[in-house]
Amino acid sequence: MNRSGRPVIVAGDLDDLHAVASIWTSSTAVRDRRRTPCNLSSAVAGIRRRLDVAGAAILVAETDFRTVGFVLFAPRGRILEIFYLAVDPAMWGEGIATQLLRSVETHARTVDCATLELWVIDDNDRAIRVYESAGWIGTDVTQVDSASGRVERRLVRDAGWRKYRPVTCSSAQFGCGTEGRTPRHEGWSRRRWFRVAVGDDMEFGDMGVERFPSGACQLHPGQSP
Repeated sequence: MNRSGRPVIVAGDLDDLHAVASIWTSSTAVRDRRRTPCNLSSAVAGIRRRLDVAGAAILVAETDFRTVGFVLFAPRGRILEIFYLAVDPAMWGEGIATQLLRSVETHARTVDCATLELWVIDDNDRAIRVYESAGWIGTDVTQVDSASGRVERRLVRDAGWRKYRPVTCSSAQFGCGTEGRTPRHEGWSRRRWFRVAVGDDMEFGDMGVERFPSGACQLHPGQSP
């Protein structure tokens, strides 16, 4: 256990099952604005089922002799899918989710997975901000969760940054987006589109408009930043 108070990420096992299930139920209760967490036994069963997937692993964040977060994932070919990621609500905003995501990226490279994947509830804005700040890209692929009936969106992340770069693109090139423009005195802005290899396909994500100071050099389609 960590004595310093600063979270550390370590490998988890079945002994952590009830602790991580408790974190999952409390964090989803806050997320969904429910007064009481969902059934702990159901959460334990769901996490245990995912741990039975071939190659599944769990990492836990520990601090002050207690578990404060976890992530559960498994490989599927060269894609590593995250099934669960949760942090104790009392520790939200401390960067623990980002630490866990970075650790998963490291694990993905060790098992030769080129891409990471997860599904997030489409209106879970807080989680989406965390993922995007860690370099994850939202796609247009959605599904309806059979248990909750809520819409989930697929996010992806390149495990090694090898095929991940921003581009300024036009609709003629990728069927989307707008060119950057350069006002004379106000600096300039561009719409950033990210592309990442996912298996044999390419995924694109719109990261919004960035503004740059006057005199900055504009990227042209296909150039690196």
